Amino acid sequence: MTGYSYFGKKMDGVCKDYYKSGQVMYEWSYRRDKLSGLSKAYYMTGELMSKWKYKKGALAGRSVHFHRNGNKQYVDDYKAGQRVRRKSYNEKGKLVSVDPPKAKKVKKKK
Repeated sequence: MTGYSYFGKKMDGVCKDYYKSGQVMYEWSYRRDKLSGLSKAYYMTGELMSKWKYKKGALAGRSVHFHRNGNKQYVDDYKAGQRVRRKSYNEKGKLVSVDPPKAKKVKKKK
């Protein structure tokens, strides 16, 4: 099942896709036929699975994916549609890795 909004012939506003049960699966935000703003995905049980930000059709800013228990699973940072960093967490919410790792400052020898 799907529900879409149109402005003229272009998708505009929040568009939703549903599981057969009627529960929302995805909410996609469109502006003039391009993904724009906050979009979300849900588990079949209704808990938030992921949220992404788009700007003019490309991923931008921070996207977050959640474990079923609600804790973060990973956090991605995007710039111009390209992922520049991912932080991964275990089910208890503890940070387990950062990819790529932050650059270490090297002290210059005198």
